[in-house]
Amino acid sequence: MFATAFNGLIARLREGSEGIALLTGSGKVTWGELGRRVAGLRLALDGLREPGPVLVRGHKQADVVAAMIAAVCAGRGFVFAEANFPAARVGQIIATCGCAGLIDVAGDGFAVPLPMIDAARVADAPSRLTPLDPADEAMLFYVTFTSGSTGQPKGIPVSRANFAAFLSWMEPHVAGSMAGPDAAVNHASMAFDMSMSDIWLALLAGRASYLLDHAHNVNPHANIAFLSRDRDVPPGTLMSTPAFLGILLESRHFCAARLPRLRAFWVGGEEVPKPLLLRLRRAFPGSVIYHAYGPSEVTCVTHCHPLSDADLSGDDPLTLGLAHGGTRVLVDCGDGVLRTEGEGEIVLAGAQVAGRYLPADHPNNVNFGTHEGTPCYRTGDRGILSPGGAMRILGRIDRQVKINGLRIEQGAIEQSALEVPGIEVAVAVLRKQGVKSLMLILGGRAMPRDGVERVRAHLAAALPPYMQPSRIEVCEDVPLTLSGKIDRRGVQSLYA
Repeated sequence: MFATAFNGLIARLREGSEGIALLTGSGKVTWGELGRRVAGLRLALDGLREPGPVLVRGHKQADVVAAMIAAVCAGRGFVFAEANFPAARVGQIIATCGCAGLIDVAGDGFAVPLPMIDAARVADAPSRLTPLDPADEAMLFYVTFTSGSTGQPKGIPVSRANFAAFLSWMEPHVAGSMAGPDAAVNHASMAFDMSMSDIWLALLAGRASYLLDHAHNVNPHANIAFLSRDRDVPPGTLMSTPAFLGILLESRHFCAARLPRLRAFWVGGEEVPKPLLLRLRRAFPGSVIYHAYGPSEVTCVTHCHPLSDADLSGDDPLTLGLAHGGTRVLVDCGDGVLRTEGEGEIVLAGAQVAGRYLPADHPNNVNFGTHEGTPCYRTGDRGILSPGGAMRILGRIDRQVKINGLRIEQGAIEQSALEVPGIEVAVAVLRKQGVKSLMLILGGRAMPRDGVERVRAHLAAALPPYMQPSRIEVCEDVPLTLSGKIDRRGVQSLYA
């Protein structure tokens, strides 16, 4: 299935069409141009001697997309790192994945102990790409990372077979609801699984993609101007986190009058407020709005429910409907028994489950297992499963939070802060007043005077930007529980 879909993309690249494949801040890229870039980078990868995935480093450049395709054509998986990731974080990714080389698109002189291919120095080549072998379905497709509560990042290796299971239901679903030549909008980082779903669905279907620069994430007018630029390739679909969608809706120009072909929205990645979706429906009457859900560990998306007006009424959590494809949804109500209805931790089983974290000895690999011979994953999400199988998510059972659709474990921030000499107490707090954000509370009367500055500098060097707390405060008397542990709920109530 994966080879069949990908070989269609290879054939399109070989044909050298003048149709538009990508739209970036730097201009438009045709399928023919993309094919020649892929072919050049594919030849450059022949110089890598060691096995292993390719690290692709950059942002929303067309060469990032070309590099990912080239890696697959070369029989390798890939892992993406944003150009603004700290060197320490990139080093962890390289070590965890066993990367064989780097395709650097950023071009900023970044140095790593790997064979490096400077994309800017790679010449185009005739697009004579070789089709994939269908027998290689078990091969790695990509690795995406989430933060770890131990301070150790978790890599999620998604195989071609995992992604094929996702494509088996999502491709027909997309084709049925969005027939036509309209473009997809890609706003999430390529390091985030939402991008892995929308960019590959568009590429494999032969649709163009708008690659939104993150520099404009808080500037809806710049994004809307970009999306309105090309009348021949209008945007038709958008996969978005609620936070990004809310920013777009701050502009009165984000509406059907300005973007008349934008008619299908997938919204997920974190809790979706009903008032936000009502604003979206008013701005784009007649559009289809899908409530989407799916952990990175289960290949992007497992639920994709079209919302009715009735779904948007009332105060109960939004329904996600039934799981698609072969994914089976179960619930552990607290006794370790997996049931088909009830309230508790949601467990997903099926061919989309990635099966493990990298490194292999990561303590959170206990969340993977099998159920009746099928791979399964304990999501850490608390939800309700109705007798008919419809699912609603109520929140997290652990301390993971999602901000702007990105999953963050507060413990990873705390662990990093505690690496600073003199820091003995660190508590990450989710602030929900106004814009959802993270605050870091440092405790202890003996903390160095420059403790806040030292912690801020250490976090900037150790963690990616999306994990940086918006504020760091000092609390001399951090509340404790009766057992002598930090009273995290008490800290939360003080600062949230």
